[in-house]
Amino acid sequence: MMIFGKPFEQITKADIDQLVANQVPEGRELDYKEQLPSNALDDKREYLYDLTSFANTSGGLLIFGIQEQRDTNNKPTGLPAAAQGLQGINPDTEIRRLESFQLTGVERRVPNVRIKDIQGFADGPIILVQIPKSWSAPHMVTLGGIHRFYIRNERGKALMTWHEIQSAFLVSESFGAKVRDFRDERLAKIIIGEELPTTLQGSARSVLHIVPASATDRSATVDVLLAKSDPQLLAPPGWNDSHGRGQALNIDGLTKNLHQISWWCLSIGGKAVGIGSSRQAEQLKHQVGIRLPPVVG
Repeated sequence: MMIFGKPFEQITKADIDQLVANQVPEGRELDYKEQLPSNALDDKREYLYDLTSFANTSGGLLIFGIQEQRDTNNKPTGLPAAAQGLQGINPDTEIRRLESFQLTGVERRVPNVRIKDIQGFADGPIILVQIPKSWSAPHMVTLGGIHRFYIRNERGKALMTWHEIQSAFLVSESFGAKVRDFRDERLAKIIIGEELPTTLQGSARSVLHIVPASATDRSATVDVLLAKSDPQLLAPPGWNDSHGRGQALNIDGLTKNLHQISWWCLSIGGKAVGIGSSRQAEQLKHQVGIRLPPVVG
């Protein structure tokens, strides 16, 4: 989820102005709000409904301080009219207040929610809340004794059906099993030498699997062509040595290898496997911070 095609911390006033200029409508991953929620119970619940609906679906962005166009019945149309900002607020205080709503109002707290303000608008700052797709979903709003699950669609948020709730629990609980199955399958192939892009020296192997949570989401992909074009993306141990380097695209994704020494395999879904011979074990172990292309979806 990347509304602006850039990381959250790089979003600027110019990006917000572009939303208005281009008439970008609300949707599955974007919601405009003219005002911040008050401390009234209903307002807090409404904020938590929005937050959990994004987390239970594919993530999204809440933008506070955007006026919406209205129809002939004075109802919001989902189209931005102006980025006026929020009048008379202390951004730090409001950010802490929004963060506190989750503490007692959501069961399975939504992880990695990020909030920031952007200055420079006519009436005051705008506040952005970025909610990632959650891999511990579904999240339930419990504030004030209720028990409600929400999901997001192109028209906004909606109560989850019993089947949607059941499916969300099954996906969350099966993630660990899917990762273990992937690891076991790859290790079996490595042991028997099946489908390896290069023959490695010796008999000992050092293997590192990188499996992002998004790897189980069929809609999430990585740009393997980007990894192919950038020598430092997915670089196996010893890659800076110019001898014996090779890379190839196949039905699974991309492999980069250093003949008889090491290789990486990156799948289109984002899973990566790194393998080195025994003399490359220490290098492979320290490559947990390896540069990978971003996941899209």
